[in-house]
Amino acid sequence: MNDIICVQCQAVLIDSHDVCFFQQAPKSIHCAIKPECEGNMHAIRREVTKPNSSYSSTHTLHCLTCESKFGNVLPLGPNRKLICMIDPEDVWGRKVKWSDKSQVPPWMTSLETRNVQNIFPAAGASSSAAIAKPPRPSPTMMMHPRLTNKEDCIQVVHDLLTNTTPTSKIPRDYQIELYLQALSRDIIVYLPTGSGKTLVAFLVASAMRKENPRRMALMLVNRVPLVEQQAQSFREQAPSNLIIETLNG
Repeated sequence: MNDIICVQCQAVLIDSHDVCFFQQAPKSIHCAIKPECEGNMHAIRREVTKPNSSYSSTHTLHCLTCESKFGNVLPLGPNRKLICMIDPEDVWGRKVKWSDKSQVPPWMTSLETRNVQNIFPAAGASSSAAIAKPPRPSPTMMMHPRLTNKEDCIQVVHDLLTNTTPTSKIPRDYQIELYLQALSRDIIVYLPTGSGKTLVAFLVASAMRKENPRRMALMLVNRVPLVEQQAQSFREQAPSNLIIETLNG
């Protein structure tokens, strides 16, 4: 199976089953993300841009892991509906004439081709397409059992202390010990209020994100005021490319 890979960090951006050719005109062919599959873009971030003309990009597409640009969102669909387009210069570093099969990667020659009339599937087709899509196993990558010797632990702690942001809190020794324990096995951290449980949770979430860039971390709290409090703590520690959202009700 082939996928669209980020040229900078090698992260998987989009599954090959979610991509098609879009024939806007007889001599105008693009590589597009199927509209019904845009919900699968977990490793992709949209960034709003200011269009220079009526057919300029309204958004750019970026890798969530390294922020590299790899495509644009253009109003080329029927009634100027937006379509996510993959830019070959961003992905492969060169221009590609999609109509010339000799320039297209071999695995892409069998992709479905759509036009203005059928780029957006009929009502109900998206759900059936999702059912027909082959399962894609995505096991969660864990730090354990790599943390089985002292040298590995020292390296993990070194990475932790050197990859900080200007607003990062430096963990205390007991927090580092809990962090290593949490990476090695399932634990419950029981500490007094104000002793830094949130920092330990953030460190563990950051380590797991590095191992699993396509996954999300979920933190649950039992009171509404804690939602924004915990989110703000994460934002103060997090790099700029980490998206933190809140939900409460």
